[in-house]
Amino acid sequence: MLNNINKIGTSFLVICFAMFTLHSSSSYAYCGMEDLDKLNIDALKECGYEGVSWSGLDGQPISTCLKTKHQVSQQCSGCLSDVAVCAYNQCTGVRAACGVLGSSLNTPECEKCLEDKCGRTFQECAGISITLLRRHLEL
Repeated sequence: MLNNINKIGTSFLVICFAMFTLHSSSSYAYCGMEDLDKLNIDALKECGYEGVSWSGLDGQPISTCLKTKHQVSQQCSGCLSDVAVCAYNQCTGVRAACGVLGSSLNTPECEKCLEDKCGRTFQECAGISITLLRRHLEL
């Protein structure tokens, strides 16, 4: 059963990373092309597995995995793990906009929830557009 939860959770993480449409005008700009060049779907899935547990989603293992196994910068890996945890905590659940473990991610309600609850913080942290990440990952 935990394996099924991990698979769903990982799919949720990958889609969450790709759902936001943000601007690259942040003064922080922690995620740059050098980080994007190190990311791929497999990296996000692998690191997503490390954050999913029975108690929810823990960003620290996700960030650590992105840093150590895929050489994503510390700052960018922190931004990516933070937005995944935010999306998981704020927009998933039985009656939430994105459904249980992100089962309704492709709905306008889910996209709005992700942007309203997590988008600004991610933009301020990462300084990049998730649209660019989506293109890079071919999502």
